[in-house]
Amino acid sequence: MNNQNIRIAVIEDDPQLRPVLARILVTGGYEAELFPSGSRFLDSGGPGSFDIVITDFQMEGASGM
Repeated sequence: MNNQNIRIAVIEDDPQLRPVLARILVTGGYEAELFPSGSRFLDSGGPGSFDIVITDFQMEGASGM
């Protein structure tokens, strides 16, 4: 399977952790898009636009739940 065809959304409000998670995914050959909040993720089209969603559960605004 070609990982580059798998789109992953990373929703994380910690600005130091977001790039670390993205680097891990990109190194693994995945396409990762970063979001600083649940509301930004939902504004972008939400889960229907991605194959996998990795989210922080405790965030201001829209939670990871």
